Amino acid sequence: MVPDGAGGTQSLLVADGQVATLAAAKASASPCSSATSLNARRILSLTNAAVGQYASSLDTFEAGNNAQYNGLVVTVRRQAKGLTLNANYTWSHCVNDLTGNPALTGMPNVDTGNTYTSINGQDPGTPSTAFFDSNGNWLPGVSGLRAAPVHQQDWNRVNCSTDFRQRFTTTAIAEVPRFSNSLMRTALTGWSVSSIIRANTGSYMTIASGGDTALIGGYTGGQTAVQKQADPYSPGRPSGPRAQYLAPGAFVAATTGTLSPNHGKFNIVGPGFWQWDAALSRNFQIREGQRVQARIDMYNVTNSFRPRNPSTSLTSNYSLITTAVGAAPSNALNRDVQFALKYFF
Repeated sequence: MVPDGAGGTQSLLVADGQVATLAAAKASASPCSSATSLNARRILSLTNAAVGQYASSLDTFEAGNNAQYNGLVVTVRRQAKGLTLNANYTWSHCVNDLTGNPALTGMPNVDTGNTYTSINGQDPGTPSTAFFDSNGNWLPGVSGLRAAPVHQQDWNRVNCSTDFRQRFTTTAIAEVPRFSNSLMRTALTGWSVSSIIRANTGSYMTIASGGDTALIGGYTGGQTAVQKQADPYSPGRPSGPRAQYLAPGAFVAATTGTLSPNHGKFNIVGPGFWQWDAALSRNFQIREGQRVQARIDMYNVTNSFRPRNPSTSLTSNYSLITTAVGAAPSNALNRDVQFALKYFF
């Protein structure tokens, strides 16, 4: 039973059509939360039914945002005659407040206000009897309702979606030496070979519960799945084409009318990958101030599969890796070779 905003009370079960009479509602064990009782459970409907019937979603926006990045970078550099080697390793962690529309996308929005929103500073889920008497009148000391989102740090402070905990990059540039033999000097001298090898751990992702399972209406991005296994990854964390990266049954949808009790946002790490790129170039001097450069660039020399994060949907391609970095169509193993002639003057 909740106040009807007009001095009396109403049953959400009757409003929902689950039962026909108030007596049946009191005897029923059916839950009050359902898709059809959504409007009756909205904050403004509980406060003033005459006004609340014209209001729908209430979004929460916040002007501020904060991010924090900490990293350790180790760099090694070596130069020798005709050869330059560079290597760096980064160990880092990025944490931020989620942004979007509504701004607090880490939380479900405040539409119904009955479970995920603090009213007058009370804990979420505080019954309406804390604010109204049985006739729907304000209790002493209560003159209105003030809604505010709760658990902001729990829901909204997460790993950055682009957080790569470990990155390794090495570059090498080698110049072919000048040969004394005139034929070899003409054919080989002046060429330069460069190489870049990059490797990184995966970025972070969220497994969604799927739709409005919490029955609060509006934005559903904060409604995550329930994590059933402490280690949710498939054995060996396979990351090839169409591989199932997460273990079957590791996540399930939250129970209707509830949020996941143990799985937040951006706390499942996706697959890592590595890539080797190389280039071959040579400058041909035409005259003073003029030269022609011949260049061959090759990306993904080994034609390796570089996986993106798997599907996070519980109902469509669950945990399957169906896309690759820089690949179109999906699952393509693409080596990209480019030839160029440049005239500098």
